[in-house]
Amino acid sequence: MKKEEAQETRVISIYSILLLISYAMIITAFLFLLNKQQNTGFGVSEIIFSIIAALLLTSMFIVAKLLMRANACLGLAFGLVFILSLLYALFTRFTGPYTTTFAVIGSLVALIYMGIYFFKYRTLSKELVKN
Repeated sequence: MKKEEAQETRVISIYSILLLISYAMIITAFLFLLNKQQNTGFGVSEIIFSIIAALLLTSMFIVAKLLMRANACLGLAFGLVFILSLLYALFTRFTGPYTTTFAVIGSLVALIYMGIYFFKYRTLSKELVKN
């Protein structure tokens, strides 16, 4: 029982680390392919930007996960609004097949992450209500 309680208090899990790595790879690949298509330049600054953007995205989804602990639906709604606002910002700046592909991949990664925690915390909240 204490091991489960210790896991519940951890903010960063293996899923959060995987989310960070996947977003860093997705953003780096997007910027690399954008460079190939438009010859905008790709270097250390783009890699640093990818890492910082991945950290910010992951931290926002960790906030959504923390909200799901208290109310699973509230955390899911926060995460979905965040995804939609990111997609709006992305499509405002970029258009084309690469943008669409990476938007779909990034959204699916975020939805899988939020879905894991939504179903986990939804079942925990139902058990707490029953007791």
